[in-house]
Amino acid sequence: NWTPITNFSGTFDGTGHTVSGLYYVSAEEGYVGLFGIIKEGAVVKNVTVSGYLRNGGTIGGVVGAASASTIENCKNLAFVQSTEKFAGGIAGYSNSSTIDRCCNFGTVIDTAGGYAKVGGICAGTSMATTITNCLNAGEITSIARGGGIIGSVDAENTKLSNSFNYGLVVSLGNTRNTDPICGYITQGSVCSISNTYSLTQSKNVNVDVLTKEEFADGTLLANLSKNNAGVWTSGSEFPVLVTPMYSKYEGGSRVPEPEPISLLENNLWKYSISSKYNLFNLPSLGENWKYDETDLVYTTEDWSSFMEGSIDSKKFIPKLSYN
Repeated sequence: NWTPITNFSGTFDGTGHTVSGLYYVSAEEGYVGLFGIIKEGAVVKNVTVSGYLRNGGTIGGVVGAASASTIENCKNLAFVQSTEKFAGGIAGYSNSSTIDRCCNFGTVIDTAGGYAKVGGICAGTSMATTITNCLNAGEITSIARGGGIIGSVDAENTKLSNSFNYGLVVSLGNTRNTDPICGYITQGSVCSISNTYSLTQSKNVNVDVLTKEEFADGTLLANLSKNNAGVWTSGSEFPVLVTPMYSKYEGGSRVPEPEPISLLENNLWKYSISSKYNLFNLPSLGENWKYDETDLVYTTEDWSSFMEGSIDSKKFIPKLSYN
């Protein structure tokens, strides 16, 4: 069995790597994930998890429980199951924490009744938890309280924005508390929702319902990208999160991501590049990105192949400006 990293309060940067073959099976309670518990000030970011995780406690693909912490740019591909309490694709439980730019593609199951919770991103939230720019495409199965994004909101001031659920949410018991977005909101709790989408109507929160065609044809992408440049890009069935590339380092540390400097048209942005290493952090070029020809330079350097496109069938990369 994997031994979860617990009581972590530092910064973990996976720099885009995948932790594969993560395995944990136990009937006992406890906090399980790549990290069991992260606490005050902790940051876990830029990592993908795959494997098989099952216990009788609070479990998440990336983090079992987060308190006053940040989980950023993480992906779960693992099977996650709690037989007694909370199961979440990214986090089992979040207290006063932020989950940003995370996605779940794994199957998440909670086979307990009562107050057990299961969510594609987070099973249970409390206090000032914020979830933004997240997606769930994994299948979620619940007996008690289950949601495509959040299983249960247990305290005021949970905020959810710029997110969507595409995954199937299945109830094996209480269908009233099974929902495409949020399974249950405890009396007196508040879940503020903005710019969040699903394929079917939510019973508990106000979200926009789109068809599968609108998920795929750019409608959803345009909605998610308003005032939110560089976060989402097109996928085959639905938008996906832009993932920075981490292949090049400068001075032993990753170069900061470039910031968009101007809006061109149709929500397309122009970026400024300070060095060729910085190029590796740009979003992939595609139909959602374009650059002015005045900001392009033709090149035959080997490294250009990492980020190339074409104008009139000529190879190009964004023009480099060396300090």
